[in-house]
Amino acid sequence: MGSVYKIIFEFKKEDEEEYSKFSGFFDSEGVCYRKVKGSLSLEVVPIFPDTVAPALYENLCKKLVSHWFKESGVKTMYALRKAAISIAKSQIGKGCVWRITEEYLKKVEGKDSLPVEEEKIELTEDEKKPLGENELINTLGCTIKHDEENKLITFIIMLLTYTEDSQANVSFRAPSSTGKSYIPMEIAEYFPEKDIKRIGYSSPTAFFHDTGTWDPQLGGIRINLERKILIFLDQPHDQLLQRLRPLLSHDQKEILIKITDKAEKKGIRTKNVVLIGFPTVVFCTGNLRIDEQEATRNYVLSPETSQEKIRESIYLKAFKKSDPIKFRGALLQDINREKLRKRILAIRQEMISHIIVPDYEKIAKRFIGENKYLKPRHTRDISRLIALIQGHALLNLWSRDRDEENSIIATDEDVEFGFKLWGRVAESQELGLVPYIYRIFKEVIQPLAEANGGGLTRKDIISKHFGVYGRPLPDWLLRREILPALESCGLICLEVDPTDKRKTLIMVPVSTPPSSSQYPQNNRETQGGGSLSSYLDETQEPYPEGIEHPIVKADKNRNRGGDNG
Repeated sequence: MGSVYKIIFEFKKEDEEEYSKFSGFFDSEGVCYRKVKGSLSLEVVPIFPDTVAPALYENLCKKLVSHWFKESGVKTMYALRKAAISIAKSQIGKGCVWRITEEYLKKVEGKDSLPVEEEKIELTEDEKKPLGENELINTLGCTIKHDEENKLITFIIMLLTYTEDSQANVSFRAPSSTGKSYIPMEIAEYFPEKDIKRIGYSSPTAFFHDTGTWDPQLGGIRINLERKILIFLDQPHDQLLQRLRPLLSHDQKEILIKITDKAEKKGIRTKNVVLIGFPTVVFCTGNLRIDEQEATRNYVLSPETSQEKIRESIYLKAFKKSDPIKFRGALLQDINREKLRKRILAIRQEMISHIIVPDYEKIAKRFIGENKYLKPRHTRDISRLIALIQGHALLNLWSRDRDEENSIIATDEDVEFGFKLWGRVAESQELGLVPYIYRIFKEVIQPLAEANGGGLTRKDIISKHFGVYGRPLPDWLLRREILPALESCGLICLEVDPTDKRKTLIMVPVSTPPSSSQYPQNNRETQGGGSLSSYLDETQEPYPEGIEHPIVKADKNRNRGGDNG
């Protein structure tokens, strides 16, 4: 049960007309109130959990301010806003009564109508100068060593929270102790705490039972996630992501979710939940398996595990744990870090609606030119590329043109930044692979196959992995998650050892087999008659002699089935 907040409006006898206007407006807006007997007073009593009280009052006050300033310019509404924000800000967890009287109105009379929930941030001309990539990397590097692409993408995506509809999502996937939740948690330190929602774990349905505002017309609750950053710290599976697919793909600004709810003595009943807005979602998990639908809705990232990064991280962790007070003091004295925090607050207050990227045809043509063969997932990849362009423009909005609708215009510099950053992670994103798995293929499996010139066993890979990284690779992880992922995208093929059928050999093509985006245009998906085996026969044999390409084998079986049918 939440705390009870009261706002009482007291009017004099000569203000009876305004008293009637207030009560009529409260009726039209569905505001819960009562008329105090024996006086011209209106008592507003919304009862909601503490966690949504600020959002509730903020939304109510915006409506009241908008209505009354436009209709009659009554300054009472600014008083209401000031009172409401004060309650939401300082009285959470306490029942309180706020009386708005003539004396109070005199105190606020003549003051401007800027939001009073936070102090307005004013940047100097020097602080408004464009922030370059290297400068941003160095600033974030005070607590995040190496991981340049990961921290840049995560920061840019979190910054896009403060736009109308440019938000995106990030999924960190890697084994334990690699820092998959550390990166988003550290970057979240630069953002206002009120905009961050950290969730250690949530079951697939518990998320929708979250606190919200009751809507009597809907017969359910509304959960406002607009301009919020959700960080799921350690999810063991993707079931929650699967249920959030419409939200992650930004299908609609308001999404109706129907779930079942077990009420006392009433059995199982349907519960309506409306999710409002496009939040930024950062999802951290140790599960390396990822469905294609999740892969196309997220930037899939993995922390670096290089010796240099681990070495520097050990020094940083030793400093932080040995003398936490001195470590915190060093962070507070970091001028660039504090400048970045202040810059984010200023960007937030600018309330940018949209970030316009001009000459979209040029960007689309360049993107298509960098992908020889197109596939359906590219329609979502282009959105992620544009998000990076928009994020860089938002970071430097004071040096960008702005239109009358408070939208900023991206420049060629932003476009180059986006293509450059996307190019660093595009290869694993294109394959739908977790970067951690792709690095194992590039640094362990592929060099080993080239050296051996034949099939590999799991023992060969585990031994090579230890030689490269100096740490063991669990056999269950290799067998259950890494090899199936590599096989699904065509980087390897699993075949029975002809000399010992109890063993399975891992075959790597001499030249990387074509992905679905490299197939010619006359394949059966587009024109219905193309044979993939005819295409592979014209190219270099990708598998060692005696081993048939699995796609060729499947294609032959399909043709045989068609003849028999």
